[in-house]
Amino acid sequence: MVYKNFYNRTVDQEQQDFRIRRACSLLKETELPISDIARSVGYDNALYFSRLFRQKKGRTPTQYRKGKNT
Repeated sequence: MVYKNFYNRTVDQEQQDFRIRRACSLLKETELPISDIARSVGYDNALYFSRLFRQKKGRTPTQYRKGKNT
């Protein structure tokens, strides 16, 4: 609760953002399958990861990889 009061974010939100940032790096720097990237950043379900990624970045992991955008 103190963390949220200070940063206006929960620890879960911070962790989720960290995982998505790490996934972006892996998508740009490797050719690993999306399912492997999902697992490597802490998501066992690749479909859930893809849905969450799209919510956060506005495109799917595959679209992000093809665009190589930040």
